[in-house]
Amino acid sequence: MLMYWKLLPPLIWMCAIVVVASIPGRAGPDRPSLLFLHPSLQNLLHLPEYAILSWLWCRALSWNPGRSWRPVAVSALSICAAYAACEELYQLAIPERYASWTDLTLDILGAGLGVVLFCLLRRRSRPGGDGSIHPPLESSTDDARAQPR
Repeated sequence: MLMYWKLLPPLIWMCAIVVVASIPGRAGPDRPSLLFLHPSLQNLLHLPEYAILSWLWCRALSWNPGRSWRPVAVSALSICAAYAACEELYQLAIPERYASWTDLTLDILGAGLGVVLFCLLRRRSRPGGDGSIHPPLESSTDDARAQPR
């Protein structure tokens, strides 16, 4: 049951992405822009937006103690890439918005950045640094050495 609660943060973040993507394109006196940034700077916000999303998916998918980081990374990146493509297609239906290959590329790069940071920090914070997400289980031979004779 605890595993399902880990899915809430990435799902909530995905909802926030859809809310922002639903804002009509051009700002005007009757429609203020969400951000007062130049459009090229706004495009760069796709990087942290999807880095956070992939980080949250990595956290949600890393519940299995013996699981390697590779399936988690591939799954999180795949989810984020598919969601980014759906988001770009969704923006075709929003007034004065359009789908952009640049935005999709930045989304996927941001997701990749989040996955890489997650894996690097997890690997560094765990003893052994063997690439698994969780610490290795102690073997029975270590227990035998630790017991006094």
